[in-house]
Amino acid sequence: MSYEYIPLNVHQNEIRLVRVLPGCGDDELHCTITHERLNPNLDYQALSYAWIDHQVYSKNDINIPEKLFINEDSFCLIQKNLASFFKHIRLADNTTGLIWVDALCINQNDTTERSSQVLRMSEVYKLAQRVFVWLGPENNDSTAALSFIKHPLDVEIRPAHALSTDFAWWSAAELATLESGIRTQATVPTWKAVIHLLERAWWSRTWVVQESFLGQELIFMCGHEIATWLVLWNLVENLWAHSHLTRPSTSALSLRHTQASDPRDKVYGLLGLASDAKLIVPCPDYSLTYEEVYTDLFKTMTSVRGDLDWLTLADSTRNDSIFPSWYPDLTKKSPVDSINTSRSVAEGKLCGFYAAKDSKPVLELDSASLKCTITGFMVDRVDGVGAKQEMHTVDPIAIELTQPLSEARGYGTDEEIYEAIWKTLVADQDFNFEGARDAWRAPPTFGLMYAKNALVAEEQLKANNELEEGTPELSYLRNWFARNRELRFARKTIGEWTLAIGQSHAYDNPDNTNGFRFERRIQSTMSGRRLITSEKGYLGIANESVCQGDYICIFLGGRMPVVLRPIGDTYRFIGECYIHGIMFGQAWDTLEFGVGSRKQFVLS
Repeated sequence: MSYEYIPLNVHQNEIRLVRVLPGCGDDELHCTITHERLNPNLDYQALSYAWIDHQVYSKNDINIPEKLFINEDSFCLIQKNLASFFKHIRLADNTTGLIWVDALCINQNDTTERSSQVLRMSEVYKLAQRVFVWLGPENNDSTAALSFIKHPLDVEIRPAHALSTDFAWWSAAELATLESGIRTQATVPTWKAVIHLLERAWWSRTWVVQESFLGQELIFMCGHEIATWLVLWNLVENLWAHSHLTRPSTSALSLRHTQASDPRDKVYGLLGLASDAKLIVPCPDYSLTYEEVYTDLFKTMTSVRGDLDWLTLADSTRNDSIFPSWYPDLTKKSPVDSINTSRSVAEGKLCGFYAAKDSKPVLELDSASLKCTITGFMVDRVDGVGAKQEMHTVDPIAIELTQPLSEARGYGTDEEIYEAIWKTLVADQDFNFEGARDAWRAPPTFGLMYAKNALVAEEQLKANNELEEGTPELSYLRNWFARNRELRFARKTIGEWTLAIGQSHAYDNPDNTNGFRFERRIQSTMSGRRLITSEKGYLGIANESVCQGDYICIFLGGRMPVVLRPIGDTYRFIGECYIHGIMFGQAWDTLEFGVGSRKQFVLS
């Protein structure tokens, strides 16, 4: 008969745990499900996996579930991928340890239990002795891929979970070895296998974020091969920094761009990481539609956190959304990474940007009409617009620049203008989130890297009207410079400002490690964005859909400035922006003293 769940005793802090019984090969799957009191001394593992993976299983296999016998007298049907995991871990002559598996340990047909147990998942993964990450059975040369991942440079595997001391960027010699293998085609099949592995469904699951960050120890399993989190992290981070080598699927490498089989899990899955999750969503409610879940979330986040950080998740570039422009559609992948420091820096309110200083949001949100009215100030207007970042051409005919009408200069000295250029490219951010209070901001060495490589690009373009193949890890920066050097700002072009000021910075010989970080920061920041100039003479960056004449605004309670486009009596929300010189409340002081007037913006 079908397995019938016995309700959990919430007063005893009970959870269900699975123990897989002995078997081998194609033997039937048998297990026990028991109730245990969740506490720090409970010895169990937790499983992180994708219920369905179209990369590994055929359509016919996915549509045929397998039977799992439970406690000898009942059974249930489980998906192919979970059945495969159980077959790989079961022993021939003994039972396995206790394992927490969401599909079995939560009664998925009981919305009340499901809602209450989702809130506990962060605790379940945090207290587990280790988390098994099941990527699926051996397929597409995954064994060779994992072997290569563990030894990409024939170096000793570093200990697991020592990210702060054992992570290492690839050296120039190691890069040369990898590039040689690719050029001679010797390692191309292996790289293809790695890409297949990183495109498996697990990497794009919403719950990956919670399960990965909270687990004490992560063990990746694919077939009979295993690897630690640090091994995977070393490869992924270096691939991102040296993306000229190979470019795996973005969804495989970015935990932000995750998918959920139930769109409400986008909220419930990620909130498990938030310290104030219980204040924002006291209890998940799967009886609500996802529109209702999201609207309630935005209202509550505004009141609980006293900011508008959620608004910077909205993406104006999407054309397939049924929602208004201001509404963050978390069911879709965003083509740009947010530059809002609240999601990058610990204690972001102290360390990050604060364009509106300590003001509180004034917001009206109608969940029925999805109308959003926010109070703020218009501080400037977009004037000049730089080129889209296309890596395949620097043909002047293909480059579309919108030259500014204003010759205003918002920065005092020439040196300040030069600093504004290179800091804007990285939104004045580094990847260093530890140490001193301002350690997250872009270091001076980034300015040296900009000068050195922009000047090389300028020389090549003047000599050949094209870029030569140079330092691969800085190709993105040189390409950006080539496409934007003719954009005018404060009576000169970007190229002229760089030549005039950058000459004195270009020969200080910054090391390649800083170059890798700078290149990676530029890619993360500028992908999907354009350089902009303002009527008042400031430099900034905004989403690619930005146009001359758009408004640059600061909302009360807003950490980031935003770009709006007037449409009749309402405004289209274009997205967050970085404007160098107003990110730390400089414009807000002027506005609050009466230079500007508050306005209610109705977003459509």
